[in-house]
Amino acid sequence: MTSGLRLGAPGVYTSPSRVEPAAGLVRLDVAGFVGVAPRGPGHRPVAVTSWSDYQRWFGGFEGRGRLPYAVQAFFAQGGVRAQVLRAVPPTGGDGATARHRLVFGAGLAVELAAANEGSWGNDLSVTVRFDAVQRFHGTVRADRVTLPAGASVPLGSLLLVGDALRWVVALTDAGAVLDRPLTITGERDLAVVTATVRISDGDLGFARQETWPGLGLHPLHPRFAANQLREGSALVTPAAPWTDPLAPLDSTLLPIDSTRSHEGVDRWAEIDRRSFFDAEPADADPLDEADHLGVDVLGRNGEIGLLCVPDLYWTWDGRGPVVDPPPARTGGGCFRPCAPDPVAVQYRRRELEPVLDGRDPADLAEIVARQHRLLAVAELRRRFVVLLDAPAGLPAGEVVAWRSRFDSSYAAAYFPWLGVPVPEQPLVLVPPSAFAAGVIAAREIRLGLPWGPANELAAGAVLASDLVSDAEHDRLHLSSVNVFRAERDGFRLSAARTLSSNPDYRQLSVRRLMTVLALSIDQQAQRLVFEPGTPGLRDRVRQLLVQLLRGLNRQGAFAGDTEEQSFFVHCDEGLNPPSSQALGRVVAEVGVAPAAPLEYLVLRVAQDADGVSQVEVGNAGS
Repeated sequence: MTSGLRLGAPGVYTSPSRVEPAAGLVRLDVAGFVGVAPRGPGHRPVAVTSWSDYQRWFGGFEGRGRLPYAVQAFFAQGGVRAQVLRAVPPTGGDGATARHRLVFGAGLAVELAAANEGSWGNDLSVTVRFDAVQRFHGTVRADRVTLPAGASVPLGSLLLVGDALRWVVALTDAGAVLDRPLTITGERDLAVVTATVRISDGDLGFARQETWPGLGLHPLHPRFAANQLREGSALVTPAAPWTDPLAPLDSTLLPIDSTRSHEGVDRWAEIDRRSFFDAEPADADPLDEADHLGVDVLGRNGEIGLLCVPDLYWTWDGRGPVVDPPPARTGGGCFRPCAPDPVAVQYRRRELEPVLDGRDPADLAEIVARQHRLLAVAELRRRFVVLLDAPAGLPAGEVVAWRSRFDSSYAAAYFPWLGVPVPEQPLVLVPPSAFAAGVIAAREIRLGLPWGPANELAAGAVLASDLVSDAEHDRLHLSSVNVFRAERDGFRLSAARTLSSNPDYRQLSVRRLMTVLALSIDQQAQRLVFEPGTPGLRDRVRQLLVQLLRGLNRQGAFAGDTEEQSFFVHCDEGLNPPSSQALGRVVAEVGVAPAAPLEYLVLRVAQDADGVSQVEVGNAGS
C-alpha cells in the first residue's frame, strides 16, 4: 500500500504505518459521487479505485460537469475507493446512444450499440476477423462428417470444407451433422472457423480497446459472439437480439468492418433536478420495488460512508458552440483569381456550464431544496454523511444564513470552492466537498476513526472562490461551516463539524464513530439470529460487543482512562425478562463516551521576577 506516501526522486522510501481497524468494524472511507460525465453507465454505481479507473469508465475532462474534477480531487487527497454514478436524463437514452452496423454473408446486418449514451460512441470502430483455428482430416458423406479423436467441435461451430461453409447443427457419437449436405465426399481437409472481434472507442486521450478471440458465430455455439459481448464488453452491446447465424461473406474469410448507423448525442440540455433524484420523496418506496434515479440509487448502496454531488448546482443556459465571425475581405484592386469567401470558424466550448448562483434568491431557493432532498436520503439510510457545498460568492453573513437552514448530524458543510488547473483550460472551481471527502477517507485509513478529519491541505488547489478573513473564519466556524483557509503552502481544511445543533454530535468524527458502532453491531449480531435464547446467548452477545468496543478503545476512540470510564455493555436478565424472551428478543444496552477532537489550545504565558518565562497549555474545549 502506498496511499499517503508522497514520492519524489527515485529511491527507497519508508511506507507510512496504517492503523488497522478493530475486528469486525464496517469501513466508512468509501465515498459516493453523483454527477455529470460524458460517458459511463447511467444511474448505476460503479466502483473505482483510482483516477485512471474512473477515466476508463467515465472519461476525462471533455464533458460539461464537475464530476471528474471532484473524483480526481478525492484520489489526490488519498482516497482509495469510490462509488461513482453518472446522472443522465431519466428517459430517452436509446435515442442518444450511437449504433454501428456489421454486414455479414447473405447481406445479414446486425447492430452493436455503444454501451451507454453520448457522442463518445460515434467514434467506435468494430472489426470482425475470421480465423481457421483448428485444422484436421475428416470423412464427409452428404450432411455428415466423421471427426477424428481429439477434435473440438462444439455445437454451432462453422466448418470450412474446401470452399464450402457449413454449420454444425447436431453432434453424434460418430461426428457432426451439418445444416446442408455437401456435394463432395470422402477424406477432406476441415477447419473450424471462429471470430475475433476487435473494438476501439477512438479516444485519443485515453485509448480503450477490447479483443474478443475464439467467438462462435451461431446462436447454438457456447461462445456465441452476441452473448459474450452482451455479458462482458464495456464498450458495446447488441442493439437487438441476434437470432441468425453470422456467416462470413465467403470462404475467403475476409474481415468485416463496422459503419455507424445512428449517431449518439450528449443531452446536456435535458439534465435537470430530475436527473439527480426520484420524483417521489426519499421514503416513498420502503420495499424498494421501483426503479430509482441518481442519489436515490446510490443511497441504497451498502458500502458508502460519504456522499458528494459535485453537480448538484447544475443548470443549463442553452449556449451553443462558439462561432468566430469570418474575417473581413480586403480589397486588392488588381486582376487575379478570387480567393474563396471566408467562412465562420465553429469550435466546441471547453469551459464548464455555469452553476446555480447563490446570490440570486430564486437560485438559492433551488439550491437549498436540492440539498434538503439530498439530506433526506442520508437521514433515511443513516449510514453516510452528505458533504454540502456552501454557495460560492456569498459574504460570510449570508453563508451563515444558508447554513441555518440545516440541522442534522448526517450533513457537513464546506466553504469556499477551490480552483484547480486543467490543461488547455482556465482554472476550474471545484466544490470543496470533494477535497473534504478525500481528507476524511485518507485520515480514516491512515489514522483511524477517532482522529478529526481536518488539518490537511487541499492537494492540487491553487485558488479559492472567496478569501476568508480571520473574523469571517471565526463566524463561520462557530456556525459549523468547515472552512478551507489560505496559507503559505495551500488551502488547509480547518474544521470537521456536522450541521447538528446537538452538541453531542457536533464533531464529524463522533457522528461517524456512532454510525460505525451501529452498523458493526448489526452486522456482527446477524449470525446469532435463531440461536436459543439462553443465558449463554446473552453472554455471547455481551462478549461480542465488548470485543468491538475494546478494539475501538485501543485506537483512542473513547474519552475514559479505563474501560469502565470508556464504555459499558449490559445484557442481563434485568433487560431480558421472561416476557421479552417469550417474544424471541434479546436486548443489550451499550453506552460509550466518545473522544471529541481537540479544537482549541489556550497558551498562558507568565514571567516571574527572575525573568523566567513559563508557558502553560490548556484545553479550552470545543
